Amino acid sequence: MNNQVAIASLYDDKTGLRFSSNDITAFATTNVKEVNQLVVNNPQIKNLSENIENQTIITLRLNTVLIESFRTAPEVIDFH
Repeated sequence: MNNQVAIASLYDDKTGLRFSSNDITAFATTNVKEVNQLVVNNPQIKNLSENIENQTIITLRLNTVLIESFRTAPEVIDFH
């Protein structure tokens, strides 16, 4: 499985603010025990589905992000 992904948000009409990254690692959690542990550690996940234990949770770790807008110069944030 290739776990390298990219993401880009839509931009805000007024400010042009958006983010994008092609330096993201994806992790798929399918094991019921591991899904349940994620729900215990992050209870807000439970609000996404009444049947979360039988679903796959995909976690995205953003390593670097480009923040852009109409108002300021682009900024790279590095989480390494």
